[in-house]
Amino acid sequence: MRQEYGNGIYELTEEEKELVEEHKLFYADLFKFGNSILDKCFDDTIKDYELTIYSNFYRIMELLDTLKVMTENSLINSGFIVLRSLIESAVQLCYLISDKNEMQKRATILQMLDIKRTAADGRLYWKRMEEYSCYKDYIEVLKRDKPFSNWYSYCEGKRTTLEDLFGIVGWQDIYTNLYRPLCIETHEISHMETNIVPGRGKFNFKPFRMFENHVLLLNSVLTVMIRVLHSIMDVYGNERLKKEWGVYEIKVTKYVQDNNVISEIEKVFSPLSKWF
Repeated sequence: MRQEYGNGIYELTEEEKELVEEHKLFYADLFKFGNSILDKCFDDTIKDYELTIYSNFYRIMELLDTLKVMTENSLINSGFIVLRSLIESAVQLCYLISDKNEMQKRATILQMLDIKRTAADGRLYWKRMEEYSCYKDYIEVLKRDKPFSNWYSYCEGKRTTLEDLFGIVGWQDIYTNLYRPLCIETHEISHMETNIVPGRGKFNFKPFRMFENHVLLLNSVLTVMIRVLHSIMDVYGNERLKKEWGVYEIKVTKYVQDNNVISEIEKVFSPLSKWF
């Protein structure tokens, strides 16, 4: 039986329904600030290299929208897969804008490699790049006998891994406590094998610890988005928006910290609890 807040697969508990409504409010707040950045802080005078920054931030907002829809339908376990992509995009964006003196170089190199990826003729590609003043200064950076496997290695001038990128932007804690666990199977269990239950003449999927997973997903999303919005506000936010964000950031950071404390208490009383 499909309920108002169900997804047609299983029935939500009252606790889950309440969480859905609460968490929708957090997503609405994140979109308010994110859309303000996209709509008001990038204008018609946007520089060419800033298009890459805009596109990266837009992708993050798209992934956030996917997570919002999954939360509304309580499709939380699958949400952790999307969260991994969100974190990867977020750390790369924060790397792009973490050094204002390097922003143009980093964004332009990423843009050039993205264009090169679709170029059918390598020689023609370099010839075209030389015709544009915004690209020609970086041609020699990209012309290597042994090319790197990612764009940020070219920016750093040496082999740089995604793990290194987390360190450069000061996200070691997110890499260790959130990203690495997401690269393993979430909660280290097979949901589909352990949570099929019969009921009303059919088999239903009953999510594992759905209440806790709701909180964990939101807490993880907020942890990442706080840092993303803090960084993008610092570079592109106007004074009014920075002020509004500063007030909200204090409140939402306190919410995340309180949830982390609760999860630590839960692990004491329930050692089998799977919590990042």
